[in-house]
Amino acid sequence: MSEFMYYKIIGQLIKSKREERGMTQEELATRVHISRPSITNIEAGRHLIRIHYLYQIATSLEVSVHDLLP
Repeated sequence: MSEFMYYKIIGQLIKSKREERGMTQEELATRVHISRPSITNIEAGRHLIRIHYLYQIATSLEVSVHDLLP
């Protein structure tokens, strides 16, 4: 699997967990202190997510970081 495929899978997992919680991209972005377009790009796998943002997203979604990793 290519390294970029991992980011796509992580993005899909983030989107799935966000939607399960009925949270908008804007709400998640506000909680993580990044822009909504950044969340869009992370969920689409177009943004190489920094590890501290991954932890902040997991905390905001009330899941373990492991739940967001393939």
